[in-house]
Amino acid sequence: MKKNGFTLIELLATIIVLGVISLIAFPLISDTISDQKNKLYKRQVATIVDAAKSLTAKNTDLLPEINEQTQISIDYLLKNGMIEGTDITNPKTSTKLDGCVEIRYNSSYNQYIYTFVNKEEINNNHFCIEAINRKSSCTLTTMGRVNCAN
Repeated sequence: MKKNGFTLIELLATIIVLGVISLIAFPLISDTISDQKNKLYKRQVATIVDAAKSLTAKNTDLLPEINEQTQISIDYLLKNGMIEGTDITNPKTSTKLDGCVEIRYNSSYNQYIYTFVNKEEINNNHFCIEAINRKSSCTLTTMGRVNCAN
């Protein structure tokens, strides 16, 4: 008698083995993808901060005075040609990356501190504006609000 196929036991054993392999492999692959998205996000933030540093090096009037801060939005960096492209996508969420670079002067270290602030990660009391500088009629309060003289 000639045997032309697999038995039910052999098929079930194969399916179980494939299931176990997928249970082991899926979390590893998922973690790797998540790690790569986080690394890409950090690289994008570093690029945005570097663009803000380049912009303030060319336009020193954007740098804040002591005990003040300046905000430079991603849109402002795009409009001024400091970042190429039209929109920057957040690799973590696949949505438009929206935020700004806050610049503060640290008198203890005698240097400017650049910090990226993502709108998705902050509360509703904080927002980014195009750019505030000491020559404009707008100032930024300690609460993150903008006051503009008419």
